[in-house]
Amino acid sequence: MKARFLSIVLVGMMVLACVTCQQQAGISEQDQAAIRKMCQEAAKMAIGPNADWGAYVNYLYTEDAKVLIPGIPILEGKEAIKAAYSSGGTFQDLTFNTVSIEGRGS
Repeated sequence: MKARFLSIVLVGMMVLACVTCQQQAGISEQDQAAIRKMCQEAAKMAIGPNADWGAYVNYLYTEDAKVLIPGIPILEGKEAIKAAYSSGGTFQDLTFNTVSIEGRGS
């Protein structure tokens, strides 16, 4: 009876240790604030008749970025993305509504 109880306790402790070791911290408040600020800055670049699409794309995308826009082929790379955005007109108002920001790991 005593051996069985010890076995159950030992298994429970091993499971708890495994679960605890696998938990990873989420995104910090500081990182979430930085992401929200980045979205606000990007929105400013895209508003009005003098929208700076080059700065907008350079700010948000990497060289190997791919963008899916309905009705056109996949845009691959910064130059293709800039060209598509430049030919698409302007925004009078643009805001990003961040619902939640989640992440795990380092």
